Amino acid sequence: MRLNRFRVLREGEVAGICYAHDALWIATGKEIYRYRNLDQAPELFFSFPSDEEDVLMNSLMVRQNQTVVVGTSSKGVYCIDQSAHITRRMDVGAVNSITEDRNGSIWIATRNRGLIRLDEDGTLTHFKHNKVAENTINHNNVRHVTQANDSLLYIGTYAGLQTLNLFTGEFTDYEYDLNVEAADIRSIISMHYDTSGTLWLGTFLSGNPIL
Repeated sequence: MRLNRFRVLREGEVAGICYAHDALWIATGKEIYRYRNLDQAPELFFSFPSDEEDVLMNSLMVRQNQTVVVGTSSKGVYCIDQSAHITRRMDVGAVNSITEDRNGSIWIATRNRGLIRLDEDGTLTHFKHNKVAENTINHNNVRHVTQANDSLLYIGTYAGLQTLNLFTGEFTDYEYDLNVEAADIRSIISMHYDTSGTLWLGTFLSGNPIL
């Protein structure tokens, strides 16, 4: 019988994790560690100053250009260069997740300010819910974003699942039956689009639906 054993790389809080540029990156509430070799101690890459007591990281990614981007629970998004200097802060409030698309743009899912795209040239584009508009994101509490192909973005919000056509700017809603508990996808908190074309949804109420 084969036994799978786990190794504990770090004890305590882990707020974000990603693998990029031949290293494993781990964020705690205040610090970012880089593991170049899992058999050696990690390098402390960055730490928020002690006077920034209310800054707590909750998401982490490393861009194609090696900029480290972190989301926080109340202080927006920070961009950090490879010299561990903060190069930009975006005051977008509470962040749920951050995702980089194939073109190098960053999509910031916020808790109450909608969806924000940060392009490589530094331009910010806001997508906010508009009750009177026909083409709009369906809720300002955006939890997660994942890209299916060059033209299609899946968006999970408090109101359910949408797609955004990146070429036309058109939003499309997924409909579901509120009387069927397993079909209630308003509780999406994470998504993954795999190489076979299947979209996996992680929820906190309805298990693990797939599309």
